Amino acid sequence: MRRIRSEEGTEVKCPLCGEVEDWVHVLLNCNNTENARQTWLVQGGYENRQRDQNLAIEIMRDNRLSVVQFLARFFNYVRRRREGIITRE
Repeated sequence: MRRIRSEEGTEVKCPLCGEVEDWVHVLLNCNNTENARQTWLVQGGYENRQRDQNLAIEIMRDNRLSVVQFLARFFNYVRRRREGIITRE
């Protein structure tokens, strides 16, 4: 996320899918991490919501232990995918 923030104003491409990347994309919209994301979206009751900045903010403010734990695992998974440690879902 530091890399995304440091390049604000420029279009950064997601290394996993090639779409324009921002923090909402990483959290909610990257197609290459959808399977991993789906579990915590369902668990948190977020699966049928529009995936936009408002939802992203709501999720990041959710302090339920189950959501926080799923997010931690998800971000670890995304980091490992981006570093090439995991090549496939």
